[in-house]
Amino acid sequence: SSCSVGLIDNPYYRHKAAMEEMVMRTAKRYLVCRLPQVVGMTRNATLVNHVAKRIRSGETVSVRANAYRNLIGIDDVVRITLRLSELSSMRIQVTNGKMMPMESIVNAVSDALRLPALIESGARETAENAYDGSDLKLLLGPYDPIYAEDYAADILVKYADRLGF
Repeated sequence: SSCSVGLIDNPYYRHKAAMEEMVMRTAKRYLVCRLPQVVGMTRNATLVNHVAKRIRSGETVSVRANAYRNLIGIDDVVRITLRLSELSSMRIQVTNGKMMPMESIVNAVSDALRLPALIESGARETAENAYDGSDLKLLLGPYDPIYAEDYAADILVKYADRLGF
């Protein structure tokens, strides 16, 4: 699912909430992981892949004012999900809780790719996305790699050669 369920009210996130409820109501055992922006090799048009593709092609990246996102590497999603699946049924935000300004994400992708980013300011983002990852931190402990100070920049570097294709 998505960390934005319950924070953004639109048909997409209402559908996600309804699917979560259906799983929790009908499954004997379940794990609902609410994820932030996942970084890694994917064919999907994820936010980070979109940014990387625009930077690689020399196109402008439009960044909304007041836009923040949270990043997690796909390897960490797999590792954490496997660990959580050993526990009792739960719905949990799989996030380190560190919201990063979109302009910083674009600049970090640019640095990881070693290519310049052309950034233009877009409309102001109205939704405040503050993800609470405190339950996950209790389960993983404060020294899990996702809580490292430079985690977001490190995963962008880790996956940079696979971003934007």
